[in-house]
Amino acid sequence: MQSPHFWSTLLLVLAALPGAAQQTGSVPTAALFGRVVNALTHEPVRRASVKIYTSKDQWDEITDGDGRFKFPPLKRAEYGFMAHRDGFTDRTYKVELSDFDDPKELPIELFPQGVITGKVVDGSGQPLQRAEVQALRADQAGGSEWTNDLGEYRLSGLDPGSYRIRVTYREGRESEFDPTPITTASATKPTELAVKPGALISGIDFVLNPVRPVSVRGTIHTETGQPVDRASFSLAGPNGESSGPGNIDAGKFEIPDVSPGSYTIFAKTFDKTAPLFGTATVEVHGEDVSGVDLTMHPIPKVEGRIQVESGNIENLDSIHILFRPADHILWSTGLAQPDRAGAFMVGLNPGEYTLTVQPLPEGFVVERVTLDEAPVTNWKIKVDSSAEPKKLVIVLAPKKQP
Repeated sequence: MQSPHFWSTLLLVLAALPGAAQQTGSVPTAALFGRVVNALTHEPVRRASVKIYTSKDQWDEITDGDGRFKFPPLKRAEYGFMAHRDGFTDRTYKVELSDFDDPKELPIELFPQGVITGKVVDGSGQPLQRAEVQALRADQAGGSEWTNDLGEYRLSGLDPGSYRIRVTYREGRESEFDPTPITTASATKPTELAVKPGALISGIDFVLNPVRPVSVRGTIHTETGQPVDRASFSLAGPNGESSGPGNIDAGKFEIPDVSPGSYTIFAKTFDKTAPLFGTATVEVHGEDVSGVDLTMHPIPKVEGRIQVESGNIENLDSIHILFRPADHILWSTGLAQPDRAGAFMVGLNPGEYTLTVQPLPEGFVVERVTLDEAPVTNWKIKVDSSAEPKKLVIVLAPKKQP
C-alpha cells in the first residue's frame, strides 16, 4: 500500500565520474547529473535549485545557463531529490538503489505555475480595498492575496489543479478593545477553476455587500444536562468560513462577529483523559441567533499500533500519523505519535479521514493497514460515534528489492 501524499517514484539514473569507479571500502560511488527544462517549452530553466538528501545529509546545486546540474560522487543508497525554481511547480523524486545501475543524464521537467486575476467591488460598484482572496484546493493551500486600492487582485504561483476562490472582507474594529463597529462580507465561487500549467485566468470578479456581523448564543451541556464551563470552540462554513473564538459562562456560550451563512459549531473539552465533543448546525441571517443547544458526548477513540513485519526499527516514536478529515475542516484534524513500542491513541470526531504515515524509517514501506481487522483501502477510515475504541494496525515491512 502506498500513500498518495508520498513522492511518486521516478527512475533516477546516475553516471560515474572519472575516478568514481574507485570504491571506498565496498560501497561504490557515482555522481548524479541532469538537466532542468520547462515542461511546456522545453527551454532550459536557469538558476534552478536542486538538492539530493537523506535524513542526515544534504547536497545542493544550482543549474547553469543550459539548465544542467551535477553532484559530487555519492555512495550507493536511497536519496530524496527535489528541484525548485520560483514561478514553477516543485518536482520531488525518490532515488532507489537500483537507479545506480543504468547511468545517463536525468531529465527534470518543471511546470510553470498558473495565475488567477480579478476584481472585488461592493454592491455600488466601488472597489473594496484590503479584501483577502484565497485559492483553495482539497490537498493543500494554494495561496492568498489582498486587493489593492482599485479592488484588483492577482493570485500567482498556483500549481496545476482545481481551485475554489474565496474572498473575505472586514472593515472596522481592529481588536476586542476597539469600540469601532465592523462590517464583513464573504463569497466563494460555486464552481471550481481548473488551472493548467502556465495558465492565466482573468475576470474572476466578486460583488460583496458588507453587513454588520451578529452573535450566536446557546447552551452547552453533557448528555446528563450538566453545564460545561470549559471548552474550545470553532465555527466553520462549508467553504472554510470561520469565526470566533467563543466564550463560555456557566454553561452558556456566545460566538461574536458571525457573518450571514450556514455554519457548523464544533466544541471540545480540555480533559485529556476523557474529552467530550459536540456539534450543532446554525443558519445566520441579519440578526443575532439564540437558543442553540450543544450537547457534548464522549469523543470516539482510535487505539493504534505500528507493527514491524520483519527487520528491526528502533525509532517508532519518531513516526507521526496524521488523520485528515474529508470535509477539510482543520479543527477536526488528528495527530498521533506512537511510543517506542509503536502504540498510540487519538480522539477523533465522527467522520471520514485520510491517513498519512510519515516519515517512514529508511528502507521500509507500509505493507498494510487494518481497522478493526478489516483492510483499509485508499488510506481512508470511517469513525462513528460508538464508545468502543476502534483498533487501527499499521504494518511496516522492508522495501522489496528488484
